[in-house]
Amino acid sequence: MFRFSPRPNRAAEIAWQPFGAEAFDMARRLGRPVLLSIGASWCHWCHVMDETAYSADAVLGLLARRYVAVRVDRDLRPDVDRAYNRGGWPTTCILNAAGAVLWGATYVPPEALVRVLEAVADRYAADPELAEAVAPAPIPGAVAPAPREGAGALSALVDRVLMAAAAEEDRAHGGFGREGAKFPLPDVLAFLSSLAPWPGERGRAAGAMLARALDGMLRGDLEDGVEGGFYRYATRPDWTLPHYEKMLADNAALAEVYLLQAARAARPRWREAGEGALGFLKRRLWLDGEGAYAGSQDADEAYARAGERERSALAPPSVDRAVYLDGNAAAVECHLAAWAALGQEAWRDGATSLWDGLVRRLYRPGRGFAHADTGTGPELFGESDDLAAALCALAALVPLGREADAALARALVDRLLGYHLDGAGRVTAAAVDRPEGDLPPAMRGRGRAPAPGASGRAALALLRLGRQLGEGEWEEAARRILLAWAAAAPSLGVFGAALGRAAAEARPPLEVRVAVGAAFGSGPPASAFWAAVRRMGAEPAVLRTVGPEEAAAEGWSAPETCALACLEGVCGPPAATPAALGETARTLVARAAPDAVW
Repeated sequence: MFRFSPRPNRAAEIAWQPFGAEAFDMARRLGRPVLLSIGASWCHWCHVMDETAYSADAVLGLLARRYVAVRVDRDLRPDVDRAYNRGGWPTTCILNAAGAVLWGATYVPPEALVRVLEAVADRYAADPELAEAVAPAPIPGAVAPAPREGAGALSALVDRVLMAAAAEEDRAHGGFGREGAKFPLPDVLAFLSSLAPWPGERGRAAGAMLARALDGMLRGDLEDGVEGGFYRYATRPDWTLPHYEKMLADNAALAEVYLLQAARAARPRWREAGEGALGFLKRRLWLDGEGAYAGSQDADEAYARAGERERSALAPPSVDRAVYLDGNAAAVECHLAAWAALGQEAWRDGATSLWDGLVRRLYRPGRGFAHADTGTGPELFGESDDLAAALCALAALVPLGREADAALARALVDRLLGYHLDGAGRVTAAAVDRPEGDLPPAMRGRGRAPAPGASGRAALALLRLGRQLGEGEWEEAARRILLAWAAAAPSLGVFGAALGRAAAEARPPLEVRVAVGAAFGSGPPASAFWAAVRRMGAEPAVLRTVGPEEAAAEGWSAPETCALACLEGVCGPPAATPAALGETARTLVARAAPDAVW
């Protein structure tokens, strides 16, 4: 049930309890506070805490005599992590029997932890009312700022996020943040990638920041030069001294950005980095026989610093074999990006196969998607991040024309709009109808807090799916979500990137029409034209297929498949090949109104 450092330690000797009502009932019955430890299998300092503090005789004795010890894997319980995280992992908290925080920190060395445990336990024993006295914390963001409406509100949201990125950019080393640790921030890179192809100052600024970030990561040590893939973050601004864990979601997102940008800018080094990340995913995280990816690979400094020859004699770092919906959904999008960028249909087929397996494993009608499966079945339904990730994956799949994907998208959008919005129209962290009986009082209601990341990704999916499936109400719902956040954008900084990306796609889309049917069957399939449009970076875009009669009315001649690209009422010439359509789309985007307001 519990996972500990792979190196020698005594943490397993502690009588850890799973997070839930039983643990807090035990604390109330025994009159003890709760020691809550939140960590992850990939977390280096979590392992260090197992090997030091949780292996010290004094700590083990205090926990056995005076505490109820609760251990949580943050990957499996993002809801608990969201409520109690103290700025990183491990998170170490002392709670009362109502679940309210009495004390909290991240890593704590043995001697300091002993002092804290003794002091809090003494006070707890001397004041019985302390067990229930701390009121639940208010839900963050419960009162929404007034939305900004009217023409230009969404383009203003884009500009605010772009300005925040420029203010945070480290122009010397690339990326965002000029002091301390440096994270890749895939949401920011995806936001910049969506703006870069468009003309005007926005596109130029976004493209320059994106190129500096992609180059900077490759100049430092964030990339594994032996096996490919990217470590989670660097401890220095110049991308050196990384923490060596590798995450599925991060590598899928970075591979997508590097591959598509390499295809658009003809940068071989970027393509090499993207292919390296793909290779790492398939070689180290793919779970043979399960049809899905593992969530992460553990940090192992000795292995990471070893060269190719030395690694052959070492066991690779362990992986977390749990199947997480959000990371695997990102991998679906990554596979489809690889198909578009590399022209290899195996990646498209891999995306559909992976997705179909996730649906069978994690989706339940009436409940939506579960967060994870550790091998015992789906767990934790109702997380909005998972629902938004699933919708984004479907938005990438639906243009392939599979009816099952369109049907599932309709069911999930109904669930999103019915159960995941607050009174202001923002997406909440979890479904508002999720039962909370297993949670301590101080944690209840946290799932109803507004979530900017989930809001941005959900709005992006609603825009794409609404256009692709002809559901105008979904597009309007996306705009309402974004407008509800518009006034708060300055306070979010670069963490509003998902909202900014969705707002950027609220502009009029590039429409691609492809003739299909018996008379047009000798040319490339519609999906090949769609891949060409994705490769050149025209976002937003929508694919329409037309039958022979409509094609004839357009003046397209059989037997070759024809395609037409139009933007803001201007159409290019009919194209018989994906390459020709891609060039037409590139020309239309380049001629669009610079820095348009929408």
